[in-house]
Amino acid sequence: MSSLWDKQVTKDWEPLNHLMQDYKGLTEGWQVIPRLYENMREKQSEIMALDDNEIEKESSIVRLNMYRIAVESERSFFAKEVVLDMVHGGQIFLKEQISFHGNLAGKLKELHKKCSFDSIADHPTDMMECSGTVDPESIFINESSIGSFQWVQHHEPYTCKVEAPQRSSKFSGMKPFTNYQVTPSFTNYQVARRYKHFDWLHQRLEAKYGKLIPIPPLPKKQLTGIFEEDLIEERMVLLQHFTNRICRHPVLSNAEVWRHFLIQVDDKQWTEGKRKAEADKNVGFVLLNYINVPSNANTKITNYDEMISKFGMDMSKYLNAVKNMKSLADDQINKHKNKHINDFRDIGKAFSQLGAATNDEAHCFNKIGTCYQEMCYLWEKKCSNDWENVQHTMHMYKGLAEGWQALLEEYEKGKDDLVVERNKLQIVIEAEATFFKNELSMDMTNTAQVFLTGQIDFHEQVADKLEKIYQDCWPG
Repeated sequence: MSSLWDKQVTKDWEPLNHLMQDYKGLTEGWQVIPRLYENMREKQSEIMALDDNEIEKESSIVRLNMYRIAVESERSFFAKEVVLDMVHGGQIFLKEQISFHGNLAGKLKELHKKCSFDSIADHPTDMMECSGTVDPESIFINESSIGSFQWVQHHEPYTCKVEAPQRSSKFSGMKPFTNYQVTPSFTNYQVARRYKHFDWLHQRLEAKYGKLIPIPPLPKKQLTGIFEEDLIEERMVLLQHFTNRICRHPVLSNAEVWRHFLIQVDDKQWTEGKRKAEADKNVGFVLLNYINVPSNANTKITNYDEMISKFGMDMSKYLNAVKNMKSLADDQINKHKNKHINDFRDIGKAFSQLGAATNDEAHCFNKIGTCYQEMCYLWEKKCSNDWENVQHTMHMYKGLAEGWQALLEEYEKGKDDLVVERNKLQIVIEAEATFFKNELSMDMTNTAQVFLTGQIDFHEQVADKLEKIYQDCWPG
């Protein structure tokens, strides 16, 4: 679609630029006329001051009057031409802008159709029926129908909301902070959690599971502006992404420290739970002792080191791609909230100024100017409909890809020391890779669909608003 942008310039902005260049020259020419007129008046005054030469006096009066008539004739011609040319220029510009945004929306719709997006299904989970009570520390892996190893979820799926940030403080207002209301679906009871609580939870999950499972990233810590509304809202969205990922993970969603985070409201029990989690010895590779794999798993292990090495190389490429896309999304969001809004505002002001300069005879310019200034808000709204979702997804997968790199480095360092548990560790990595690939496919498909839908909606809205102005200015 890049060719559309090149063609657009030649069809709307370049003709307008050429028209403005012509009238810039004509206007500069008109600025000379008053000086010529003043010179002729001064010359006439000198002649009229003479005592004799009546013929010359009469000639000077005639010349000045003829000049006035000529200037008035040219002014009348110019006034008609400028209205006709400006109206025609505005009509071409508006028509091509409508065509451009309509074509973009059309091509994006074609792409959306080719991608064959279905409604996004729920993330899959495999349930295992267990007799009796399952040890909270126990983790299960089974073999899927296609022969790969995968985590088993032995509890009912649930969700969790992060919402309604509230300002609070300690020590008589000396230490302000923001509480986020966290509500798991299995209790429907709100608990208030600060960012530092999420950070503590992340550290505990990383310490316990980080050598086996990449832990989803949190929003970055901020030293300044932490109470600005935009930052609070952005942080809440990313915390929601974090909790969504934990809730969907068959292992992390059942972690004792995570459940403690979700349900504990009693201060004393909260502190006791924190101390217990911080003193936990069943962390890292020790967790392999609590992982149950199929009895025939060892007979299926072939070339695992080669497979894991290839997966690591693929993850490096993937991380670079995610970083690049996140950087692009960051740049686009900044442009949408600043440059593009200012561009539309400047376009609106320029057209309104032209309308005023033509004494509102080219009334279409005033309408175009008003329309573009009113459409400024569409850029910020568009940003939240497409690029921000891309940014949030890339933030998540950048953190996960970095977690994978650290995990695979730990595998390379520790595999030779794990004589007995090495095969189990390889099975764990495959189970986590299976979960990761399933999530990746669904999340990226969803992100692409949301992005395309947002882009289509934006360009259709712009085309519709410009079409309405076009019909107001040139009915039929």
